[in-house]
Amino acid sequence: MFGVKHTQTEMIDDEMLDTEYCTSGDWWIEYKDIVEGIADSSRRAYERFNKLEDNADFMDPTSQAYTVREIAQFILDLITGVHDLQAERNNSNGPARDSAPHVKPGDLAMCRPSRFRSDVLDPRRARLENFWSAEDIELLEQQQQEIYKAYRDDPNFKKIVDSHDHTTGFNEAWDSISRVQF
Repeated sequence: MFGVKHTQTEMIDDEMLDTEYCTSGDWWIEYKDIVEGIADSSRRAYERFNKLEDNADFMDPTSQAYTVREIAQFILDLITGVHDLQAERNNSNGPARDSAPHVKPGDLAMCRPSRFRSDVLDPRRARLENFWSAEDIELLEQQQQEIYKAYRDDPNFKKIVDSHDHTTGFNEAWDSISRVQF
């Protein structure tokens, strides 16, 4: 319906960028394609579009130009979002079945760092490395070690974590320890 193009495969004329095209990231679309799409969608949509002021003021919400730009931006944002989705995959490129569960502070606090590494990080390391830097993964390991150490060494932290049970919500559990320095 709309002629969305990618910047790597289709060139865009910079002189007409603001008046003829809408861009978002690596994607662009011609405004005329939006107008044609509105005309093709339904008679009612096209009639309503034609009731808008026919001026080129992109800042006036009652203008056709504003409406076309908003639709174009929405389409490009949608395409960018869908394009950036990353499916959870296993080592054989099949669908991942062992996605990471929501982990409460108590789960991390009672897990030895070596076990966290072998049972949690290592099975997911290949996936993490696709989207996280080595520094981020190392920071995650360090943070788990800090929680483990705080649970063993800080009685206040231990008391808070031990007060959590199966009825404690995920956000509630993390919020309760965010006030503690560890």
